[in-house]
Amino acid sequence: MALSQRAEGHVKRTLFAVGFMCLSACSGADGPSRNEYNAKANALCARYNNQLARLGQPSGPIEQQVEQTRRINRITLKEIHELRSITPPKPDQRYLANLYDRGEKAIGLANQSADDVERGDKSKANADATQAATELAQVNDALESFGAKECAR
Repeated sequence: MALSQRAEGHVKRTLFAVGFMCLSACSGADGPSRNEYNAKANALCARYNNQLARLGQPSGPIEQQVEQTRRINRITLKEIHELRSITPPKPDQRYLANLYDRGEKAIGLANQSADDVERGDKSKANADATQAATELAQVNDALESFGAKECAR
């Protein structure tokens, strides 16, 4: 049972990542304003949030939970990729790129946790998931402060 709870926690943390991944929009000679950027980023994130909500939380045998987690992670990485393709406000380019990098790294750790679960290494799975969750929570807090509230879900 503890392993199933671990996988469920992993998925919830991954869903937070989805929120963070949604941060890139707008264009213009000097780049968009932060408000313009956030409007586009939030719209993109809302679309991904809906897609992830339709997937639901993992349930069933651990193998199904691991596959659901990986599905969520693939969608989240796609979201980050789309966000990176949107021009951010010039003063925020490095900041947002760093947040995306951190999100991708956290998703990598979440995937590693899923691998650990499959190998039966509960201790490593928990450590990787905890590290991923911590990083994703920090990224989501930063996105919330930035104004990308849909991206911080």
